[in-house]
Amino acid sequence: MARRPSTVSVASFGSIKSLAELSHSTSAATFAPSPSALKFPHSVSFTHSSSAQLTRGQDETVDIDPDELFAKCTIPEVRAKQIQLRSDAEAKQEELRVMVGERYRDLLQASTSIIYMSKSAKRVQEAFQETKDAIVSQQQPSWDNRTSNVGKEDSHLQTLQVLSAHIKLLLDAPEHLWRLIEREKYFHATWLFMLARVVHRALSHDDDQDDESWLSQGINAMEQFPLIQRQWETISHFRSQIVHRATLSLRAYEKSPEANGHPPGASKPAQSKGTPPKDRLREVKSSLLIAVEVISRTVNCARDVFQSQGPTQPALAVRALEQMHTESPAVSEPETTLPSELALSTQAILSGLPSSSYFVLLPAGIRSYKPYIELSSASSSVPGHFMEDKLRTWFDQSCSTLRDALDRWLLELNSVKIVWNVRSSLRKWLLKSGLAIAEQTALDTLFEEAVRKRITAIWTDTIYQAKELFLKALSSLAPSSGVITEEFSPLNSIYAAHPVPTPPPAGSGSSAYEPPYQKYRATLQLQLCGRTPRLQTFLSILEESAASLQKDYARISSDKSSERLVCNLVEAYLPKAKAFCSMIADALASTTDELMNEPAKDAASAMKSMIFLSRVAIEISLASPFLENIGCDEVVALEFRDKTGLLFDRIIKRWKEHTISSAISIYDDDAKFLHLPLSILHALSTSLHSLGLTHHPSQLISMAPSLLGLFIDASTRAMPNGDTSRSVQMLNDVTFLRCLALAWPPEALETSSLDRLIAVLRSTVQSSRGPLQPDPEQAAKEYLTRTQMLLSALVPPSSSMQPTKEGADKMSALLTYGVPVADSTFLPAVELAKVSTRFPLLLVETR
Repeated sequence: MARRPSTVSVASFGSIKSLAELSHSTSAATFAPSPSALKFPHSVSFTHSSSAQLTRGQDETVDIDPDELFAKCTIPEVRAKQIQLRSDAEAKQEELRVMVGERYRDLLQASTSIIYMSKSAKRVQEAFQETKDAIVSQQQPSWDNRTSNVGKEDSHLQTLQVLSAHIKLLLDAPEHLWRLIEREKYFHATWLFMLARVVHRALSHDDDQDDESWLSQGINAMEQFPLIQRQWETISHFRSQIVHRATLSLRAYEKSPEANGHPPGASKPAQSKGTPPKDRLREVKSSLLIAVEVISRTVNCARDVFQSQGPTQPALAVRALEQMHTESPAVSEPETTLPSELALSTQAILSGLPSSSYFVLLPAGIRSYKPYIELSSASSSVPGHFMEDKLRTWFDQSCSTLRDALDRWLLELNSVKIVWNVRSSLRKWLLKSGLAIAEQTALDTLFEEAVRKRITAIWTDTIYQAKELFLKALSSLAPSSGVITEEFSPLNSIYAAHPVPTPPPAGSGSSAYEPPYQKYRATLQLQLCGRTPRLQTFLSILEESAASLQKDYARISSDKSSERLVCNLVEAYLPKAKAFCSMIADALASTTDELMNEPAKDAASAMKSMIFLSRVAIEISLASPFLENIGCDEVVALEFRDKTGLLFDRIIKRWKEHTISSAISIYDDDAKFLHLPLSILHALSTSLHSLGLTHHPSQLISMAPSLLGLFIDASTRAMPNGDTSRSVQMLNDVTFLRCLALAWPPEALETSSLDRLIAVLRSTVQSSRGPLQPDPEQAAKEYLTRTQMLLSALVPPSSSMQPTKEGADKMSALLTYGVPVADSTFLPAVELAKVSTRFPLLLVETR
């Protein structure tokens, strides 16, 4: 630690002289003292670091040769060097200005002291000359007189030793005061300052009538030793330093009551700064814990210092004052024992000074000095009600400040998990804070309210983002958006093979194998569920947000001590979830209305988009975990399913009309009429499959007979009347339609119109051609067995699929309506020649 000079030494004169010479070389404006420079005293001597840096910078500037600089450097480099030198010059000028401004007061004091010392030196020189003249003028004293003066000289020497002990304490006090202040021992520093003030008063006591005064001993201390007054002027400035530094130290919340001696001031919570996302939780939690720790330590420290716990356990401040007041403190109980930091005495202070053994020469009154304390005065204690009122007021103000800071800090946390982690930390701290019950309740209420607001805001933001993304996805279904709507096909969507992920490089570790295969597994699961990539994109917007909300709810509801907060959160969240579900249903309905109103030229594209919307609606209502995870009650979920069900029915009704009108319009082409029935029925079956209801068989089964019935009604009306050339073909077509319709239960499909039409066509054909060969009924059944796989969506599925026995015909189990009879025996080519044993091992390239 650098020594702070307390007096004007001879070594400092050189510094003052150099400063004076330097001041003459600069402008007078640089010596203008600033308010900050005159606020506190500084040492007179200067360090040589600033002057050395200034000299070194000047030497570097002098060594620069302009010609060499222009020869070696480009124009931009020269300009950069010019800017650098100019900034260095301005920096040095500012440094010199600040240095001179800060030392201006010390310079004035030093110059005054130099003048005063010069006058004192002249007086001493004159006194020496007068003494010399007096000695020369006097005769040699006799031996008897010389012996009689020995006792007087011994007494005078002892007086000088006591005087030197006084001055020694004043000389050592500044250095030790600085050391105590830097160690934050302000109580010790205050005691030493007061002791130095007592010593100064003892030296300045000049009463001639007092036998103990220095004048009675033949010494004028203040006049003969001007160093005393100079040293006291240096020490007197430590009063403001001790008060200021102690006040700043009181704001450090880590201080214990013993280290403070009194409660800290109203500390403000630390301001949060922007941090990277990975450190956000740690920074916010640290800031919050520091803020609440400031409040708790302030309140607890104030109670420990000023509030008595009972008659047998007085406050810490009272015990410290009593220890100063008593001459020899008695042994007390452990709970009332004063800490060693506060059990001070003048002997302990003197023992810490340099050359402490020298202070034995001090008078007993100084060595046993204790500050005078009037224990009966009002300032020696704080009334309990006054203390509680002050603490309550300060605590309320701190809670108000903490509430605003807590809201700001929690805004940096974007996850319920992180917010709940911070809440758990705050609640654990609160249980160990040592605050009163009412104060703990107030802080707990403050924490719960801030956490409730932040979690509600996070959930609201999650719902808002999902809403925006879903609406944006719906806007892409419009034909004007240019996005091609995908069509569902069982062959391409369910049975398409996905490439197996390639294994990671060797040595990657077991953890590198899991992510690719987990992704491959998820892709297969989506494929088995019938979810195409675009459908998954739509549904994942809602499902992921709902899953996130459900995960957050599961995390906070697992804490049994937070039931009240959870209830408040759910109560505030449910209206938003209900509005979100209603918004989804309304958005689907409005998008459907827009697609239904598209012009005829975009009807096909709009129909594809509406079919896709029907899949979205049916998936959200029946298969998606969205409604379960979003947390709505049964009434809201039922209302949502009703809305999506009505929307699905509207779209399917429009789809049926579009499909039947497209199929019937083919009958207008008479040239192709004889080849149309099978192709039309196959188109109807393919259209049913394109709805993507493979995993919703109940909707598909109820939809197929209604579509077939509409087609039967429309086709019977569209068939030409009176065309005998086509009567046989029409009879076969109608008979096949009735065979197909009879495969369904009677309550699912009405065939009376077909029966009447068949009777008319049969009578017409028989009247013109006679008996029909083969029978149309038998031919229709055989035709159904051949086409049942092509028309799989138009025939009802088998009610039960029994597993085939070993060796039984598996085709009969797969083909519900019978195995068709082959027209001729098929002979495979491999049976015409002897098969080689290596034939199965041959690789056949398929193109």
